[in-house]
Amino acid sequence: MTTRASPKLPATCSNERASPSSASPPTARKPYGALEISVSDDGVGGTDPRRGSGTIGLQDRIDVLGGSMEVASRAGGGTTLRVTLPG
Repeated sequence: MTTRASPKLPATCSNERASPSSASPPTARKPYGALEISVSDDGVGGTDPRRGSGTIGLQDRIDVLGGSMEVASRAGGGTTLRVTLPG
């Protein structure tokens, strides 16, 4: 599958609600056949799926694959997203 940027949108888009932050490089490992992915940033934190933070759609996709997602996002402390997918 080839992914192409929309001619109407830049290849990288930002959400108006997103704050400036920097992300650490994602880490991935495969213990016991499962794939574990972790991504962190140093933004303002406070991600709340009940307010439509974008994590709802991601959680839906992970659920379909039989995986799990953990979000740690305290206000003022950045966000860490951990995803585990079965092998």
